[in-house]
Amino acid sequence: MSNIIIHSMRTILQSIPVFLKGSCYAIRTLCAGRRDKFTEKSEKDVLFCGNGPSLSHIDLKKARDKGMEIACVNFFPANNGDFFEVRPQYLFLMDADFFKYRENEPEPDDGYLQFRKLYDNLKKVDWPLEIIVRQGDRLPIENSFIRVTPLSRYSFYSDRATRFLDFLYRHDLVILGAQNVAIGGLFFLLNRTKGTIYMSGVDMTEYKNLVVDEDNNVFMVTKHNYGTLKRPTNHVIQKGEFYKLLGYYQRMFEQFYYIGQYAGRADRKIFNLALESDVDVFEKVTVKDLQADET
Repeated sequence: MSNIIIHSMRTILQSIPVFLKGSCYAIRTLCAGRRDKFTEKSEKDVLFCGNGPSLSHIDLKKARDKGMEIACVNFFPANNGDFFEVRPQYLFLMDADFFKYRENEPEPDDGYLQFRKLYDNLKKVDWPLEIIVRQGDRLPIENSFIRVTPLSRYSFYSDRATRFLDFLYRHDLVILGAQNVAIGGLFFLLNRTKGTIYMSGVDMTEYKNLVVDEDNNVFMVTKHNYGTLKRPTNHVIQKGEFYKLLGYYQRMFEQFYYIGQYAGRADRKIFNLALESDVDVFEKVTVKDLQADET
């Protein structure tokens, strides 16, 4: 009997930091203003479209015609020629860089032109599109067809006090994570939809393309479904800090794990259509399986 009491006391003591930190974040979220309270629920299945090359294997128009909702991320409206035919329901913009855009840039570079194309296309949207951002972020354009939905800026997850954390998640008082836009997107969809979630383009293999050159500069060579980019990482790390960059990827895979745990507690299904994806949390199925489920 004494062992049971000791175990219970230890569990309570270990959970106290979770309650304190979670409560602190929840108060900050409430003070930050408007947030999505997840009162709406869609009954449809959702196809979540990431940036990875595996997205090119999916017929998005066919998925839409079968009644699935389409969720996309980042520069999808600028780089995917099917954007105006697919007419997705959700777009996730959860990186602060998307909200630094200004129309009148005196000397635009290639990166700026990418943002311009994104927002020029968003101005043309003539169907209901919900854009999910973090609290405090504001779109630099106006369009009456676009609804902007803010999520809490505070990420928190733990193996302790999961009922308490699930309460915070369900009310958008904290989010589970946003190390990658796919994690924030899946978190949103778990709370705002009731159907099965399929994801494609969530390959998460880019860490394999980190390159350190002869001068100890670190580059990322990234293959997207719209092309290949070689980008320096000196805006993220300094020389000698390669370990930090690897730590970001560790945190990303950790958050995918906790998304899987949250989905399991909610009895929700997430399937990964990218068979070569390094995300090992969700059951992988083929495109044929998706089409079979749609019929």
